[in-house]
Amino acid sequence: TYESILKRVRKAYHGLVAEWLIQHSEERIWEYTGLIADHLELAGKTEQATIYLYQAGERAANRYANDEALRYFTRALALTPEDDLAGHFDLLLAREGVLNLIGDRVAQERDLNSLKQIAESIGDVRRQADTALRRMIYLVETSNFAEAEESATDAISLAQAAIDLHCEAKVNLHWGRSLWHHGKSVQAISRLETALHLTQAHHFQEIEAEVFRNL
Repeated sequence: TYESILKRVRKAYHGLVAEWLIQHSEERIWEYTGLIADHLELAGKTEQATIYLYQAGERAANRYANDEALRYFTRALALTPEDDLAGHFDLLLAREGVLNLIGDRVAQERDLNSLKQIAESIGDVRRQADTALRRMIYLVETSNFAEAEESATDAISLAQAAIDLHCEAKVNLHWGRSLWHHGKSVQAISRLETALHLTQAHHFQEIEAEVFRNL
């Protein structure tokens, strides 16, 4: 029956199904973001589909359904126009986080390189700081402590330039954790105390808990 329907008519029907799901899902809409995205994409509404694919990817990532999250983020990236650098950055950042969790270091490094290139092209210091932080975490996970320290220094400088205190606190947390695991306890405590000061001064409670745990 589906194959017998003209393609242009199919697109209209997919659009109607997507609209119906959006209108009637109400508080359960998060359960249907992937399905809504499917229908929007088949309806040719790629801009809307990208938004729902991103939301579906976030929901999957929060449930640690990592393969599912990767598929959604990758599909969203494929639909995002090449000149939408900010859109590409946000999707790559989300996908890199999942790749870090599953330990796919080759794909993660590739995304980190793309993130760095985009952040520099946009000239967005905050995004550059986020990228440097993510690269530092990647370098720690791959036991490249010398480069991790260099990336941490860059991340703090960029975070301070962007007046991004949340990012600065996270850099100090991860740097302190790295120093500790590398056997440099005194330096680790110093970094973690710096992170603690920032988290308490600005009420970053989710980071504060992690700082206390590492201290």
